Amino acid sequence: FGVCIRSTGMELHYKTILDNEEWEVSSVEVDGLKKLRELKRVLTDENEWGDAAKVSFYRIVNNSTSKQLALTTKMSVVLTGNNEDNPLCVIVSLPTQQDHLTLRSEELLRGVKRQLENVQEHFGRPTPIDTPASLGRKSMVELQMNALVSRLDDESSSNPSLPAVLDDDSIRRLSRLTNEHQVVAFLTPVFEGILQQVPSLQVVNSEEYPWLVTTSDDSRFNQKPDNIFCHSAIYNRRNPFTTQDAQLVRLRQPTDKYGVLADWALRDSIDAIGEAKLKIDNAAFGEVINYARHVCYRTNAPKRTKVLLYDKDEFWMVRATLGEITSVIISRWDSAGSMKNLVSFFQEGRSPWVLLLVAACDRWNLEVQNDAFMGKGTFGRVFRGAYQGEGGRRTFKALKLVLPGDDGAGGLDLFREKESLVNAAKVLPNAVARVDDFHDFGNLGAALLLADLGSEVPQTQWRELFETLGALHQQNILHGDPRLANAICVQGEVRWIDFRNSVVAIDAASVTSKRRDLAILVKSCCDKLSAAMGTDIEEVVREYDGTVPSALLVYDGLHSS
Repeated sequence: FGVCIRSTGMELHYKTILDNEEWEVSSVEVDGLKKLRELKRVLTDENEWGDAAKVSFYRIVNNSTSKQLALTTKMSVVLTGNNEDNPLCVIVSLPTQQDHLTLRSEELLRGVKRQLENVQEHFGRPTPIDTPASLGRKSMVELQMNALVSRLDDESSSNPSLPAVLDDDSIRRLSRLTNEHQVVAFLTPVFEGILQQVPSLQVVNSEEYPWLVTTSDDSRFNQKPDNIFCHSAIYNRRNPFTTQDAQLVRLRQPTDKYGVLADWALRDSIDAIGEAKLKIDNAAFGEVINYARHVCYRTNAPKRTKVLLYDKDEFWMVRATLGEITSVIISRWDSAGSMKNLVSFFQEGRSPWVLLLVAACDRWNLEVQNDAFMGKGTFGRVFRGAYQGEGGRRTFKALKLVLPGDDGAGGLDLFREKESLVNAAKVLPNAVARVDDFHDFGNLGAALLLADLGSEVPQTQWRELFETLGALHQQNILHGDPRLANAICVQGEVRWIDFRNSVVAIDAASVTSKRRDLAILVKSCCDKLSAAMGTDIEEVVREYDGTVPSALLVYDGLHSS
């Protein structure tokens, strides 16, 4: 569908024909060049939209209609204002549907409409100024008007033999609880039993740990959802919060897990967020709407999010697309069929990163537990995995994952990285990380298993970074991106990882390419280790490989800038 920006206010138009295809078009007023630029920033953020929508900007020439769009001049060239004669048109094309991302056009339309309204009113603010109670009330009215709220209790009478989540005795015990902490503790073992039907899915208590980011400027405003439903590799463990509530202490189980999301970039791998209340009301619903909008906001955000809102009587299965609530399904805990519906809620739409992680662990018999996330790059993510060999001896390995990308490019890049590491290890086995195995999982992506699980290079060993890089260059092996983040310390030795951009230097190109490698390392060291290095780096650069006599000039230029 398309979104046409005019100065005539908000209107909705459906089924406009564009390039012989059917489009849905809406128009929204945008005042002033500043807001127009903000709109461009929000909608062109590739990381924000990812594969959910491809955004293009055009002008309508000579006041023509949407059906006669002249798709010639892009917004990036003609960002000079907005007027009736040449209104701006934003075209958002639907993605190729995937198993983990099934987006209906009306869901995307609601999400894009909200993004545009935010730009107009709050410059891309992820949540409205309304109080949670006001937001929840307004949203519920809108959802009910669009028939997006349903109760499963109305359907349970058709098959009363289907199992419920809770029996009558459990309902009676749950009804006696006096605070939300107790509700969470009571239902945690219930969730654990249900999640046995979903591979590698855990319920984590995050009640007293602020992890959900609301602003990048001040973590004090982070929010504290009650639960994270996720793979164990996605969270970092925390100790149980202290309490004087004797009933809560009795309800807690030794198997309860407490923690936070390991890294904000991993929010696209959360299966669902949980929020408990004594009684669900408009404020509670508004609170989870804000959760969904914050999780779906900006860089690396998931396109779809699920939130389980629950109290002592019922649970709400809330689904959101691009931060906009698209459906609410409500069920009582004791309704026939509620068990099946809750299991389906957790099973659907699992993150492709999680599916790939599970497949890799199954293939190599790895156990990836909490606190396993080691970092991410532009394309890949790395986790620590435990392997139990003969005699029960456990060894730790590094597992790097990449998603398929366009035409399988992600897996191909990782295969090339594996080949580069293997070839480099043949001549310099102690300068690079050792490869255990590589596997292409087809549509899921690819995984590289490294035998070396290193740690951050100590500041005192910064000279060895230059020594090992120089040794690689003497063998005409170029790393391509020799930053500190791509080096590890293994049993006291510096080894290089992430050879995705590595090549073999040939002839005259080698001097320039090696100099570029050196410049990247020098800049990275200057940014991170300037205090530890002092002026000694000048000597190290001067003594660098003789095939790069002007390396010091590279350093001087970087250092002076």
